[in-house]
Amino acid sequence: MREYIHAADAAKLSVDVIEDDKFAGEHVILTGVERLKIKDLMHMIREIMSDRISVTHTNEQYDGHYTVTPYSFDPNMAKKLVPNPYIDMGQGLVSCIRHIHEELHPSTD
Repeated sequence: MREYIHAADAAKLSVDVIEDDKFAGEHVILTGVERLKIKDLMHMIREIMSDRISVTHTNEQYDGHYTVTPYSFDPNMAKKLVPNPYIDMGQGLVSCIRHIHEELHPSTD
C-alpha cells in the first residue's frame, strides 16, 4: 500500500518546504492522497492501456520500502504534507503513458 504522489506535486511541495521558514529543522514526509496497492496500480495501468499489456503478480517480498506506513519512530514528530490541489493518479498515468508513446512514436510533422 502506497500513498503515491506525482513527481510535479512532490517537486512543488519540496520547494514550498525549502522556502518556508516554518519547516526549518522539521522532519517532513511528502505523500499523495490516493492510497493504492501496487497490484491495483498495475491493473489501473493495464486498464488505461485498454488491456494491451498483461500484469503478472509474484509472491516475492520487497524489503527495501515500507509495507503499510512511511512513518517510523523518531523523537521529533514528522509533518505529513500532501498537495492541495494535486494531480490525480489516473490523469498522471495517462500523461506519463502519452509522453512515453510520443517518444517512441514521434510525429512526422
